[in-house]
Amino acid sequence: MTDQSYLSRIIQSYQESYDLTVPYVCEGLSFAAYGHFYAHQEKYMLVREVKMWESNGFDHVFFLEVDMATEDTAADMDRIIRQYAEPELVRGGGKYPMANHMYSDITYGILSKGRIELPVVKLI
Repeated sequence: MTDQSYLSRIIQSYQESYDLTVPYVCEGLSFAAYGHFYAHQEKYMLVREVKMWESNGFDHVFFLEVDMATEDTAADMDRIIRQYAEPELVRGGGKYPMANHMYSDITYGILSKGRIELPVVKLI
């Protein structure tokens, strides 16, 4: 299977539930794709006007294609999560996430053409 067909299969599997941007550039780093998913849940007591609770969940996934995943690759992903994904995507630029925020998952997939060395795997 070629790299491109593997990425195409991954993107196809995410298309059903995620809003995808292919390709995606963030903080000077080019990603093969970025996707996000939003889930809203509410629980009512007999009628909608008597809401017991509600929650909002978010999932963000970044796909990065590299020739060889290195320690720099792991550092770049860590930087993206700390400087962009968490403050902007999770908190919307504010001090705290939106009301009724239950969870935000931030996932990244690294598609490496070469074998990833064990120390790099541990970093990732």
